Amino acid sequence: MEASLSLAAFLAVLGNVCLAGLGQSQPLPPNWQTSREVKPPVEAPRTNPVQSSQIEPEIDTLALRAMLPKAPTGERMCADVDRLASLNLTADARTLLNAMRGFCNLPTTDVSSTDIRRALKDRDIAFKVNGESFTIFQRGPVDDPEIIRMRGVSQGPETCCSIQNGVWRRFEGTDLWVMRLRLKGLRYATISQQTSRSLDPTPSTSFTYRGDLAPAGPAKVETLKGKIERYEVFSPQLNETRSVVVYVPPREDQDYPFPVVISEGGDVENFASISEALVKDGRIRPVILVGVVAGNDGIVGPPRAVPQHIARAQDYSPNRPDSTFKQYMSFLVETVRPMLIDRFSASEQRIDWVVTGASQGGALALNAALERPDIFGHSWPMSIAGTNPEFGTFANPVMKSKFRISAGHYEETFLVNSQLATSAIQNSGGDVVARWFSDGHNPDQWDRAFADNLMSMFPSKEVVGSAK
Repeated sequence: MEASLSLAAFLAVLGNVCLAGLGQSQPLPPNWQTSREVKPPVEAPRTNPVQSSQIEPEIDTLALRAMLPKAPTGERMCADVDRLASLNLTADARTLLNAMRGFCNLPTTDVSSTDIRRALKDRDIAFKVNGESFTIFQRGPVDDPEIIRMRGVSQGPETCCSIQNGVWRRFEGTDLWVMRLRLKGLRYATISQQTSRSLDPTPSTSFTYRGDLAPAGPAKVETLKGKIERYEVFSPQLNETRSVVVYVPPREDQDYPFPVVISEGGDVENFASISEALVKDGRIRPVILVGVVAGNDGIVGPPRAVPQHIARAQDYSPNRPDSTFKQYMSFLVETVRPMLIDRFSASEQRIDWVVTGASQGGALALNAALERPDIFGHSWPMSIAGTNPEFGTFANPVMKSKFRISAGHYEETFLVNSQLATSAIQNSGGDVVARWFSDGHNPDQWDRAFADNLMSMFPSKEVVGSAK
């Protein structure tokens, strides 16, 4: 039943669940799936026909959640989710359960305070791997003020960023904590963790685990040949001056007109280092990269009279009562786009325009392409955020963007949001390619997805010629 939902109806379900090409096609990277490859489950034929009244009814996502002990996202025990695996679930409920089983908590009763001290030595954080079991040891205050600010109560030390949720156990009278997770595909994973999201990591306050089968990240140039400039651009649509960062490829790489990738969140320098490395290797055409930041962080001058997370949500979310999404879209389309075309020889063709972003930026990238497919021929949402996603619907049923969606197995909410958005686009006849990484809420997976997307969508003339 759910597999046939329209996009609008399906996205309404998302809120209740509280989850969140171009020319001749190029070979797909490993682990990518196209919309043609994703098929609804086919019920196996029954050898002994039974009356319809005897068939066990399918369990939907709401009923599935009701069967689980109440726990925040990412804090469910593996035993609780494993016992539900044999149930007759709807397609969406099965998607949710698989995400839960790929990231869940294991008991730590066998760990002693001596074990933690031995693992930490003079560090503040360490880890241990045993099969798909991943144990994190950490020192941290009993009442972490940052955790209390975010959650209202301290249920563990502050830890970031691949792993953002989990069940911590503290040893009474100490600042020692332990957490153990079962992580799907751990041998393929890269996990970067640190004791604070606000401090620069050091060898004693961070670690990086890379599985023996984990793919290497994309190459990056150490010194950019192109230029990065920051502009202060007045937006009559928002009545605000906004910061816009533009990377322009070096002039010797000119291949007019340039494709344009608008990156929500403004991480231009990192993406430029990946782009230049791919151009240098003859893999892609040079591209212009544009970094824009939503909310107060992107405003030059007095901020709005709301916190940054509210101001950002106003720009990103189409359906909020105080939404500035339409104005923000108009700013990108009517102000930023003409500037790029006039000053930097940007392409005017929609097939050369991309909007991308991760986390909340992923939600904006999705909504932007749904709202303005006439401008954005491509959308690359990564790790789509939102506890009650307010995804839009296709504004133009004929002209649709091409989507490349990705997320990590260890970021349950973002993964489920991204998977369900993929299904919703498919069921509305959209063009979507998806990839799920053995990773958490982490730039490692976003770098890999970005590089793969560039190579697939904007291959160099040499690559196109060799494929013929």
